[in-house]
Amino acid sequence: HSLNANRISALIPRSGEVEHWTFVNGGGGWDHPIHLHFEEGVTMDRGGAFIPEGSQPGYLLDPALGGGVLLDAGVYLVSLASMILGTPAAVLAQGLIGETGVDEQVSMLMSYPGGAQAQLYVSMRARRSPDLEILGEAGRIRIAAPVFRPARLTLWGRDGQESVRDYPINGTGYGYQIHAVSAAVRRGERECPTMPLSESLSIMRTLDEVRRQIGLQYPSERTPTENVHAKPR
Repeated sequence: HSLNANRISALIPRSGEVEHWTFVNGGGGWDHPIHLHFEEGVTMDRGGAFIPEGSQPGYLLDPALGGGVLLDAGVYLVSLASMILGTPAAVLAQGLIGETGVDEQVSMLMSYPGGAQAQLYVSMRARRSPDLEILGEAGRIRIAAPVFRPARLTLWGRDGQESVRDYPINGTGYGYQIHAVSAAVRRGERECPTMPLSESLSIMRTLDEVRRQIGLQYPSERTPTENVHAKPR
């Protein structure tokens, strides 16, 4: 359901509508506590992920299923940049479209009000540890691999002193999402303050802009009702 911002916008319920909540997460976890403990960073420097060797999942090389590295791995980096820095003021992207019609490699440079920048990179072709670093005037933070399900933060202050914080993962990682939703429901809220619906929509619009710049369009978007450039409601 989350190929583009138009679909995300259509999923956001209006006041009085019946809501149907479905948990879908093939990455094994997202709202892990470690993602809530790196507010010290100011500028994100780099990030990336690699696709392991061997047979690829069927969806990954299928454009009809939203395949490609951007929505499979890049979404985590764009989401982290959004949690730290907000919505980018400008996006510059380059990518490589493979023979199957999906993006196999994407580089992104995003700038934000105040001068912060995010440099993000994902690839099926190149291998690197899928960690991420946040660089700021007061030090830097490394989020251990894999960035979508990390268990360690390493911090360095101005003096270069290293501090390691471990966040063991309980179960598969879904429990953190379920706990956040349950807490929101008990408070009578319709969304989680950690990841509000407006931020989900903003992240998807950023991904749409990246895809526009690298020339990636999914088959279902080639009709007027599904065009990624159509104005959302």
